[in-house]
Amino acid sequence: MSSVETRIATSEPVVERVKETPTRPTPTIVPTKKPDLTHTPYPTHTPYPTSAPYPTSEPAPIVTPVPTPAPIVTPVPTPARPAVSGYLLKINGTYVQPGHVSILIENGHIMVHPMTGEDGSYPKGTEVTLGYYPNNAAARVSWSGVDILRGDISVVYMDRDREVIATIGP
Repeated sequence: MSSVETRIATSEPVVERVKETPTRPTPTIVPTKKPDLTHTPYPTHTPYPTSAPYPTSEPAPIVTPVPTPAPIVTPVPTPARPAVSGYLLKINGTYVQPGHVSILIENGHIMVHPMTGEDGSYPKGTEVTLGYYPNNAAARVSWSGVDILRGDISVVYMDRDREVIATIGP
């Protein structure tokens, strides 16, 4: 607010003076940062001495060795040898049966000459010829457990029970 003074009846020019009344400044709101509250970590200071916790090392766990269990042996049943008068011939895990001259195998068959006796055995000293006859002409045989090799033909002398393995490959 202001007031106006006016002078009258003087030779001086009239001058109006504005007299200002001091006003209060309009308050502005300035955000101020509040101090962060910090927590005092425990333990807090005490006026009397106390024992401070010291880090202690925990004892390492004791590892007790566990004995490795022994493998369980599962007995594999072994087929009993048939009671025969001579020696037996087994080809790829199968005995030659009485009266059979052909044994079916993977990718073909094996011919046996001569045939076994009535009990499925061969007399001592018999020369048995084995021949591989493939289903696929490109297949070849690899013999093991024989006495003589001639390509797809092999010979076994029956002086004991014999086991022959015929492996077929390209």
